[in-house]
Amino acid sequence: MSHRSQAPTLPTGDEPPAGSARSRRGAGRDRYLDLLRGLAVIRVVVLHTAGAPWMTLAFPSMGIMFVLGGSLMASSLDRRGGGVRVIRGRLRRLLPPLWLLAAIAMPVMWWETRAAGEPFPISWQMLSWVVPVLDPPVADTEMGSSFGAVLWYLRAYLWFVLLSPLLLFLFRIRPWVFLGAAVAGVAALSWYVPEGEAGGTGLAAMLSGSEAPLSAFVVYLACWLAGFAYHDGLLDRLSGRATAVLALAMAVAGLAWIGYLHGELDFAELSIYDSPLLNTLLSLAFAVVLLKFRPGAALLDRASWLRTFSDRLSARAVTVYLWHYPALPFVWALQERTNSFAGWPVPGTLVLLALEFAAVLVAACAFGWAEDLAARRKPSLLGGGGRPAR
Repeated sequence: MSHRSQAPTLPTGDEPPAGSARSRRGAGRDRYLDLLRGLAVIRVVVLHTAGAPWMTLAFPSMGIMFVLGGSLMASSLDRRGGGVRVIRGRLRRLLPPLWLLAAIAMPVMWWETRAAGEPFPISWQMLSWVVPVLDPPVADTEMGSSFGAVLWYLRAYLWFVLLSPLLLFLFRIRPWVFLGAAVAGVAALSWYVPEGEAGGTGLAAMLSGSEAPLSAFVVYLACWLAGFAYHDGLLDRLSGRATAVLALAMAVAGLAWIGYLHGELDFAELSIYDSPLLNTLLSLAFAVVLLKFRPGAALLDRASWLRTFSDRLSARAVTVYLWHYPALPFVWALQERTNSFAGWPVPGTLVLLALEFAAVLVAACAFGWAEDLAARRKPSLLGGGGRPAR
């Protein structure tokens, strides 16, 4: 898979951890989860802009975000009770920003296809723009590809949200057995599709890579369940030494599998998406270390600017995720017209990143109000409209 087609996890549910007896944090908002989410979003934007696959190894954003999503979903289910109510709340937070994207993407794709002298494709799959149970279809154009490049995550996230009441019930029967079975499923997928490359039709296509419908569920199921484990306090039962050993063992196992496939490891070109097993194991390794030791959490208590930045980014994470990729064709076009920023006093990559983040900021200001309305906040420019209404 191309490293440009990956995407981050999105915060689309209620933020506070549960106040139930099962919760490891008790009542109140865990800003550290917001910080991790924000770092994941930033890393994805940087990766898609600069195009360096090694970044996926330095910080596996997608897997970490599925872990955080699982933790927040378990929190909501424990705190609010009925699964239908929780799922409805999650859909309310997730879908309006997607609908706003669709309202703009559809006319743009229609104009592109008509300009190319081809008919605009219309089918029943257009319903996936309303509820993305499947990947929303896009036109085979430059902007169409940009609008659709990251939408697979919304479909994968939605699957986990819909299945979470059942998954949480099964997980709490035999937590470690269920989590181990999920990892075994990824190992089986890696054996079936060892290179993780998309291709084929039917079932083979749905099991290819880390983004196809079935493969995404298999690859990230263990991460979602690890979020359950974090919420239930199971990671607290591990000592610091045991956590470090477990994380190291998972990372080494994932890299060893890649070494077995290719005969060598080229870290400059290696991507976490080269293998489903590497993706899952390295994501879990990072997640258990971050959630067990919580590096940087103390800084949130001391730095008010960091708390504010984390809060604002969390309030605009869905918007940043959905719009950062459609902004890239304009940034790349500007790069081409200026001869790759030749003669600029700073490296071209830094200029490219600055332009992309400026475009993302504009998108957050222009379209972020949809997230405020979805969260029942007062609409604001950068997500400072207060807490969601109860």
